Amino acid sequence: METRWVLCALVSLVACGDDEGRPPGAATLGGLTTVTETATEGESATDGSLDSDGESDTADEGGIPTFDVGSANPDGDQDDGCSKVDVVFAVDNSGSMSEEHDALRGPVFDTFPQQLLDINNGIQDFRLGVIDACPKPAWFHNWGASGACNFSTGANYMSSTSANLAAEFSCVTAFSAQGFENMPDQCVDDGALSDDDEQPSLTAAEAVSAANLGGNNLDFIRDDAILFVVAMTDEDEEFADVGSAQEIYDRLVAAKGGDVSSVVYLGVAGNSVCAGPYGTALDAEHAKEVANLFMAQGQGLFWDLCQGNLETAFQTAISTLVDDTCQGFTPPEG
Repeated sequence: METRWVLCALVSLVACGDDEGRPPGAATLGGLTTVTETATEGESATDGSLDSDGESDTADEGGIPTFDVGSANPDGDQDDGCSKVDVVFAVDNSGSMSEEHDALRGPVFDTFPQQLLDINNGIQDFRLGVIDACPKPAWFHNWGASGACNFSTGANYMSSTSANLAAEFSCVTAFSAQGFENMPDQCVDDGALSDDDEQPSLTAAEAVSAANLGGNNLDFIRDDAILFVVAMTDEDEEFADVGSAQEIYDRLVAAKGGDVSSVVYLGVAGNSVCAGPYGTALDAEHAKEVANLFMAQGQGLFWDLCQGNLETAFQTAISTLVDDTCQGFTPPEG
């Protein structure tokens, strides 16, 4: 699959797309290019990786995905680049997001763990924290609609090394208002979600803030890992608890000591008002503002929810931005 269209507006030496340099299906966002990819002839956007025999290695005989942790680097030695990735999913939990939640547990999960493990010639592992779009409190969820998710880490985030990763992820992405040890989010008002529950970008930023990393999200961020943030909504980022997109950007970058080159941001929302493959979406002006700030640094991607193909959004972000960021990352000494 050709993924080099991503951010082609930022790379003046690449000739791509239509007469204005945009790839097919791309939308212009604040002078930068967002991408909707389609599979080339004979290629499925949801296919897993193929082994030397031409067979998928992403599922065992029971249909449960299995992942080859660090297979390209069995000794765990890495002279440069990152060896670990810390991933945050902050996902709108409103009722209109059911199709997106299903896609996360289906075609997205079927491909993204192995793709993460394959970057930079094979990373050692990734951590995954999942939360809804309410920053009150911004504690990663360890509870789903069916109850406690019982992560193998003993923490409120998952690890790619878990033998039960698929079940853990399925549990926690069956979102409920009781995300952390059955504690309701304060965005719930008399049993209903309020407007300020749709703050995925801010929630991600709060989750990796010093206060929460020293509390219930303890030790999630690692010095020798890059940070990959996914913020998703079918409405728009509400600036209910923050004044601007710049404030959200600054808080996310602060989690990596102010170094944006070790942060990758994937914003998923509507680029217009539409009835798309996952239902309706609004024109997400604030969400696009946040994405624009990372895109301007070559560290972000905005995916138009109206075009669908969420699995391709993750594949594109991982195979380009995350991989490039990982290869350019310099782990701290010691």
